[in-house]
Amino acid sequence: MKPIPDARAERYRSFARLFLFEPEAETLAALQGDPRFAGALGTTLRDVRVEFTRLFALNAFPYASVFLDPEALLNTETTARVEAKYAAAGFEPASDLPVGAPDHFGVELSFVAHLLSCGHADAANQFLQTEILPWAEVLLHAAEKNACEDFYRTLARQTRRWLLEESASSSRGADLPRSSNPESTLRVNEEDDLFSVVSFLVTPVQSGIFLSKQELSTIGRRLELPMSFGDRGLMLKSLFRSAGEFDRIELLLGALQAETNNWIERYASDSRDYPVAAVTLRPWRERAEETLTRLKEMERASQAAG
Repeated sequence: MKPIPDARAERYRSFARLFLFEPEAETLAALQGDPRFAGALGTTLRDVRVEFTRLFALNAFPYASVFLDPEALLNTETTARVEAKYAAAGFEPASDLPVGAPDHFGVELSFVAHLLSCGHADAANQFLQTEILPWAEVLLHAAEKNACEDFYRTLARQTRRWLLEESASSSRGADLPRSSNPESTLRVNEEDDLFSVVSFLVTPVQSGIFLSKQELSTIGRRLELPMSFGDRGLMLKSLFRSAGEFDRIELLLGALQAETNNWIERYASDSRDYPVAAVTLRPWRERAEETLTRLKEMERASQAAG
């Protein structure tokens, strides 16, 4: 007789697969009976698979280092720390996984499933608190905001709710690491100042928010501002330059304030609904509030400059 799989471990594996791989027809068929996905499966397999790449490869990058490190890049200090924990537990991600770094959200969920299956619930809870929960809320909110298919909006929302519920049964999470230089200049009239402001805004661990390529493109279209293609920093820098050229700096700052307010409201809402998770969410909310203050100061400076 085969052993009955641990239900909690299986749930981690199931969610991990949905973030690691484009879904197969069998995957979507299996979800038809899941009430959490009711109404979210009325699209073609091709559309869902295309959306997987558009969302996770171009807009909501599912890597811890992007959210937790000042470089906001892959394979940085956070990646090394997570890899070391894998090695200590004898866990080695499959070499053919379609990921760019081992701190991918799906791999981290798989690691928790591995620990649970090995009977190491305490270690699983600790990894959840110290390595997943400190950034998962931001990734999943970004994924929900940027998804164009109901399937991935639902997946992000349901995963976030599930992890927030998981946090209630685990110990207190660790605060986010602070940047060594969290202060950012507010002037945008010189190249160095513009670089500092843009770098601050596109670095989640500093700003407390995540601005995707899709959201920056939407802002540019709404304000009728020409912009460059490329990474998020290049796109935002070109928006500021165009806004200055067409006298729309205040409109751009207003749009960025609206985005920041959206993040603050989400953190506040989830903190009310899941009080235990408020410990982990507090640093993100505080940073987003600091960002909103800075954007308002930039707006006042722009108005004073005439």
